[in-house]
Amino acid sequence: MIRLRSLLVLALVLVTASAHAQESADVHAAAAAFEEGQRAQLRGDFAQAADLFEIADRSAPNPAALRSAIRNHRAASQPARAATLAAEAQARYPDDAETSALAAETIATLGPTLGRVSVRCATPCSLTLDGRAAVEHLIEAYEVFVEPGEHTLVASWHGAGTERRSVEAHAGEASTIELAAPAVADATPPEHVEEHHDAPPPPPPPASSGIHPALFGTLAGLAVVGLGITIWSGVDTLNGAADYRMEPTHARYDDGIGRELRTNVLTAFTAALGVAALVTVFFTDWDDISPGPDESITLRPSFYASPDGGGAMLYGRYGL
Repeated sequence: MIRLRSLLVLALVLVTASAHAQESADVHAAAAAFEEGQRAQLRGDFAQAADLFEIADRSAPNPAALRSAIRNHRAASQPARAATLAAEAQARYPDDAETSALAAETIATLGPTLGRVSVRCATPCSLTLDGRAAVEHLIEAYEVFVEPGEHTLVASWHGAGTERRSVEAHAGEASTIELAAPAVADATPPEHVEEHHDAPPPPPPPASSGIHPALFGTLAGLAVVGLGITIWSGVDTLNGAADYRMEPTHARYDDGIGRELRTNVLTAFTAALGVAALVTVFFTDWDDISPGPDESITLRPSFYASPDGGGAMLYGRYGL
């Protein structure tokens, strides 16, 4: 019982640490994108500024970043995207006075020149407009503004196919599109079962004794290694951000974005390993690792670091 509690605590610590690392990485990414968006706005590159403010809002949702994205899309003569984000702002921040006022004024000014399409998915779907993502997350209801003319909407469901619709938009007019995942026909013919009255029924399969403890040990060890590498990558990303602030060149910016992406991927992978290890705790036959009176189990972690990276390893020995 004591061993099981210790393993459970270890798994919970790994999951919590991974979640905190992901949250910290998202906040740093949002701050970096917001700062770079302000620079682009000051030099008059409103289209790039709008994209950077959207990245900041996706990394760590914030009404200030969303408002900046709306203003810069308008300044860059991208009214459809500005109005679409304004409708999203109304849905996300109805109680924020400044955001609500900007969103209402944007839609009132730009709406009469655009078509407004209300998309409804029967189950959560991803949505693309004219080959580009209309929204970065799964939706059931979404308002999108488009330039007058013909457009193509594609809704996708993981493992359930896609639904494509053509939309003819007219200035100042609103329309609603209902989308549902296509039905998947079962092409597998029913299995023919022959009856045998004389043969006795087959014996039931033996009951499973649970997952072997080695699986938990492997997942936990990999999670520890991933956590060590993720921490190193996060520190390396922060160092890259400091270098960029000292010398804000395009090359350093691209390098920082690459480091940030690497850290986010490592964080998500480590969190997945921690969750998997936690799940196996409840399905593992721990009797398989109970040593005999003259046997012992030894685990020894090892950490390493170098200018090119770092990591951790977990060594185990079972014997007399």
